Amino acid sequence: MDSESSLNLDYDPKRIDILRFASYMLPFKEYQTKLLNFPITNCHEPYGLEGDFFLTFSFYRKGEKFARLDLPVCKQNEFHEFNFDEILSVSESEDPVIMIAHYSHEKAVPVELYLSNIHRKTGTYLAYPTLSFMGDVLYPSFHDTQLENTLFWPGLPPSEKIDAQLVVVNPYKLTMEYQISLYLHDRRRAQSEVLAVGAYSASVHSISELFPDEYRECLVHGGSASVCISAKYKVVAIMTLKNRESGIITAVDHLHTYQLV
Repeated sequence: MDSESSLNLDYDPKRIDILRFASYMLPFKEYQTKLLNFPITNCHEPYGLEGDFFLTFSFYRKGEKFARLDLPVCKQNEFHEFNFDEILSVSESEDPVIMIAHYSHEKAVPVELYLSNIHRKTGTYLAYPTLSFMGDVLYPSFHDTQLENTLFWPGLPPSEKIDAQLVVVNPYKLTMEYQISLYLHDRRRAQSEVLAVGAYSASVHSISELFPDEYRECLVHGGSASVCISAKYKVVAIMTLKNRESGIITAVDHLHTYQLV
């Protein structure tokens, strides 16, 4: 499916900047995903007070783009709203879907982009942000300097009822290699082998399956642990907590910058 809509190009391109976001889409069969974005949220001092804003979305599965959506220009006192059901329903495949968004916005106004997700059977609600990245050209030295190539999620509570899953999104046009570490309560560190995710794809890693011995030890001794992922380029990753019995994702969170020592 390739959904193209004509853009209203009545804006001044000299005042427009583009920010790129990437996100893992929760499974379509289980969740309804919507976008509701209010540009006016950041249209205040010391930023700009008005502007033009529009969004372009591209959707990928296993590296292949299967849909595109262009939302028309809106002003600061308007909003973007869209239900992604029609786009995400085009395939029966259960492979992870990633979304790459190009957000054109007034240069003086910073923007954020959140997705709302509703569990179809229970109505459980989750909202989480899409994550910005540099774009199609990679800048390893910049990412390293800004510590964006190493992220962590602190205080993972080991549980037999909850499956903690690290989702790694690759919004780049080449394969990305990375390693995942589990820091234990007694300062030990367990590290995975070098892993890889293909271009425009996502990989899902269960922490208990990736580090079975260390995770079991944390369960026995009641200790918490922290998850870390490091790569050559900026990492786009989220942590999900999924109830093993019901299959419902109870939490989604982005990771934080960190420096390996």
